[in-house]
Amino acid sequence: MALKILVSDPDKDWREKAKDFLDAENFQLEAALSGKEVQLKVYREKFYALILDMSTINHSALEVLKYVRLTSPSVKIIITLENNKVLEDMEMEREDVLRLGVSSVIVKPYSKEQLLEAVNGSLEHKLWKNRMANANQNHPPEEIVARDEEFTRIKIAEASIGNPAIFNLYIRLSENHYVKIIHAGDFFDQEKIKKYKTERQIDHLFFKTKDRALYVHFVNDLLEKVLKKGGKVPQETKVNLVKNLTEKFVEEVYTQGLKPQLIDEGNRVCKNITDLIRTERGLNKILLEFKNYDYSAYSHSFLVAFFSAALCTDLEWASSGTSEKVAMGSILHDIGKLKLPFYCSSLDPEQMTPEQLKDYKTHPRLGLEMISNYTVINQAVTQIVFQHHELQDGSGFPDGLTGMKIYPLAQVVGLVDAFAKRIVKKKLSPREGLRDFLLDREAISKYNQKYVKALVNSFMDSKVFL
Repeated sequence: MALKILVSDPDKDWREKAKDFLDAENFQLEAALSGKEVQLKVYREKFYALILDMSTINHSALEVLKYVRLTSPSVKIIITLENNKVLEDMEMEREDVLRLGVSSVIVKPYSKEQLLEAVNGSLEHKLWKNRMANANQNHPPEEIVARDEEFTRIKIAEASIGNPAIFNLYIRLSENHYVKIIHAGDFFDQEKIKKYKTERQIDHLFFKTKDRALYVHFVNDLLEKVLKKGGKVPQETKVNLVKNLTEKFVEEVYTQGLKPQLIDEGNRVCKNITDLIRTERGLNKILLEFKNYDYSAYSHSFLVAFFSAALCTDLEWASSGTSEKVAMGSILHDIGKLKLPFYCSSLDPEQMTPEQLKDYKTHPRLGLEMISNYTVINQAVTQIVFQHHELQDGSGFPDGLTGMKIYPLAQVVGLVDAFAKRIVKKKLSPREGLRDFLLDREAISKYNQKYVKALVNSFMDSKVFL
């Protein structure tokens, strides 16, 4: 069935051009002559995307945009402009429009290629389904020269890229030198991978960074299916899937920036984290000894998200929705560090100079500034990002808040953030780290004891994991 796209443009010529451009690509186009008509159609029908001109009349484009984002958040929105002066007259910039939940902004006169790129940019996550349906025979290996910066790596043991493969897979021979061992659409040959692993003593496969968002979407879909199968898939496999998914999502956010469609994908990541924790019995046995992590910011974000969501299961007032907000806040809690020098991420605060520490302590406020203009990000998440370093005795930052003045979910994430840093820094299992943390009376006293107890119970309480 063709995907339905709604076009709203007061200019009849451009409405017809957009229709001609997309009809040729097998989309199903409908036109709306006013903003009010857009709202009625979106209310009555389901559309994949909306192409909305900023000069839309009878309910402005901004009114329509707000309505669609609130009532149909899954609809992809592409804004068209008569010229660049349109935004200047509105005292807006392109980035301001994107923050409102728009996936692309294009300026007339746009070409068929530009419009298709805008539409297909939000359709990238569907490509793997086409490849699954049109599998090819396997191709021979192909050596290529490409910059290392163009690639993302993944552990062979954790590789979940579909069968047939959703994109090209490579092994790295040396600096900027790769071999494409599996082409998109080829069947994923486990024996071939094992052979390369043994002969070349490799632990990682590589794919192009431009495919990372597609990978996140695929693993999200895969994990949803896996969780529905219940006990048919080993728990350790599910946990590693969640870990890999979370890390690649954080890596995409940290390197490509926040985008509305990426935030939507992140919400699915958080739901998968919460669903795994709340439905799996006996998960504590894996979590207590879990050591599949490293020193990267991506791995740290996974640990904080996973353990924070687990902690929430011991709070009577925390629903699944609350756990999902906590997970998203955990994933984004350190995003403000992207605005700071590298040492703010690479050095332990104890090793920083007074000047470096002063910079480091600005990252919660910078993080708040980065995400507060995204209407699709819940206010609970922004408060977590802003207050996760506040402590009960007022010795935290950025505002030195005390006790009940600190947002409860920020207290949860702050506690787990400290716990996760401890187990990675000291190379401890969660079981060892929990014992070490509880014995450090000075450190543990800075956190709400109700949440400390919940953290312990999240590993031990039979109603959660046993």
